Amino acid sequence: MINKLELEKNIIYSFNNNQIESSIFRCEHLLGFDPNNIIANEVLGLIYAMNGKYLSALYYFDKLFSLLPNEKRISNNYFLVKNNIKISKESCNEKGEIFFKLQKIEEALFYFRLSLEIDNNQPNIYNNLGLCLFLQKKYSDALIYFKKSLYIKSNQYEAYYNTGLCYLEINNKFEAINYIKKAYFLNANIDHLLGNLSFLNNSIADWSNYDSFCHSLFERVNTHNNVIQPFNCLSLTDSVQLQHKISNDWTSLRFPESVRSFLFPVSSNHKIRIGYFSSDFKHHPVSYLIIQLLELANRNKFEIFGFSFSTIDTNSSDAFLNRLYKSFDFLFDLTTYSNSAALEFVRNQKIDIAIDLNGHTQEARTALFAERLAPIQINYLGFPGTMGSKYHDFIIADPQLIPPEYSQFYSEKIIYLPHLFQVFDAKRVIGNKPSKNSLNLPDDKFIFGCFNNTYKITPKIFTSWIKILKEVNNSILWLLQDNQLATDNLKKEFNKHGLDLNRLIFTTRTNYEEYLERYQLMNLFLDTFPFNGGTTANDCLWSGTPLITIAGQSYGSRMASSLLKASNLTDLITYSMEEYTCKAIDLGNNPEKIAIYKKQLKEQLENGPSWNMINQTRYIEKAYQNAYEQIKQGQKNLENIIIHE
Repeated sequence: MINKLELEKNIIYSFNNNQIESSIFRCEHLLGFDPNNIIANEVLGLIYAMNGKYLSALYYFDKLFSLLPNEKRISNNYFLVKNNIKISKESCNEKGEIFFKLQKIEEALFYFRLSLEIDNNQPNIYNNLGLCLFLQKKYSDALIYFKKSLYIKSNQYEAYYNTGLCYLEINNKFEAINYIKKAYFLNANIDHLLGNLSFLNNSIADWSNYDSFCHSLFERVNTHNNVIQPFNCLSLTDSVQLQHKISNDWTSLRFPESVRSFLFPVSSNHKIRIGYFSSDFKHHPVSYLIIQLLELANRNKFEIFGFSFSTIDTNSSDAFLNRLYKSFDFLFDLTTYSNSAALEFVRNQKIDIAIDLNGHTQEARTALFAERLAPIQINYLGFPGTMGSKYHDFIIADPQLIPPEYSQFYSEKIIYLPHLFQVFDAKRVIGNKPSKNSLNLPDDKFIFGCFNNTYKITPKIFTSWIKILKEVNNSILWLLQDNQLATDNLKKEFNKHGLDLNRLIFTTRTNYEEYLERYQLMNLFLDTFPFNGGTTANDCLWSGTPLITIAGQSYGSRMASSLLKASNLTDLITYSMEEYTCKAIDLGNNPEKIAIYKKQLKEQLENGPSWNMINQTRYIEKAYQNAYEQIKQGQKNLENIIIHE
């Protein structure tokens, strides 16, 4: 643990003994954990002031003055420095940009604001301020600065793009697309613009010029390394080779492997320490899946640590959150820690194996893994694909999810579990089946359904669904209502094909328990391709409802087939759009076959080896032990791990 009092004593000692470099190092170290620490801020302010670096000193005295406005010593120093320096906008901008590049956002904000006090007609500085606030997740404030920038200078593609990204974060897809398209028309070569625009279009089911747009995007991917983020490409292609390139480009550009090697001491832990790292220790699919793995861990062999990248509320009265938090032996909130402080803190816990539950998803802190949090680092669950990095040692899979012939396109070594890559919560209770009337569903129709997110629905898969409905007359399609734009666009597509809109029904989001209950009303779940359902497919099968899927090359396009194979329902795995469509039509017109699949699924859920979380936990723990032994024995070239029953 961090001994703040000891650090403060050391700072005072160094400062009083004129050990300037040591004082600065210790102050910055403490501020990584405690940004508002009075002693560290004051000592740094004094050091910079005494050395004539008044502009640097002003930042610390300004912060102290905001924290302790009535403290005479603080206010004297603040006004003394402020009134005795000549500040130029150029010097402020230069400092702001340096701090921004160093990801010291508070410092950057201070100097950009100081620059605007001198000259409030600088569009680039308003844009920079917006970017700082964006990184702090203060999206409403960021929008004010981006729009001010555009008001002063209306042809700034960066400000249009940033405004669009801001609207995307607050889930205003209409405005997000509007601004990102404006940026696109001004400069189509902005980093990751094409990828973000394609993801946005998919999320509202806007498929105008879909094929030509995808063609242009992937042509550019082949020659550039900053076109699309790894997650955004999952619903566009099942090419495992292309996905590997995109992930590798992303990590190489944004999170290169650290050049500073850290020598982890030979572990003296009595038990293997497993650290799970995530921003999703909340009501989130990853936590719904992982919770029982944590609970069932063999405490005689393992210690379970949780490190959260988002704020945790340990005083919550929420039953699921309390259960989740209690499943860890130790749970730490790293949200206020700088990367350097978080890295030091985690290394002090002497973690043996670090599990990255985020991967290339929102709020990930991949930079920490690039510096090495533990001797072994594993990519699992959060991102359905390779990280493309040199510092993720393993990925957890099964032979259906990652066939050996595709393993070359994964930067990680593969941990092959015997049946199923996923863990799950076997304590999930499927409540009473809701009435069809309560969800506006007809009583006498065959219900095809899909609760996957809208961005996973492609024109090809939707066209397949149209064909299925045309051939299964007494049927409807039941989808998740993601956003109004998507709903309107899907209805337009539906109507374009001459189908009665009464056959397309949307359901709103609800709590997890009611969501699970709704699956019981489906006759058949129609999976998406190339980005399958992951948690949704697991939930669907757990509820007793069969699903049909297409298996492609990539991890994301093979998740549902892994679950089906583990459930002994391989008949429902198809390998082309045509086969998928024909199979769904056959089942829709012969519902007695669905009854047979439901019976087979029920048997597997109750007695099958794949749906036993005690066994699944032991398989994963065997993999952890195997990986640990490889490192402990000094193996430099890690090997795939195959776990047998």
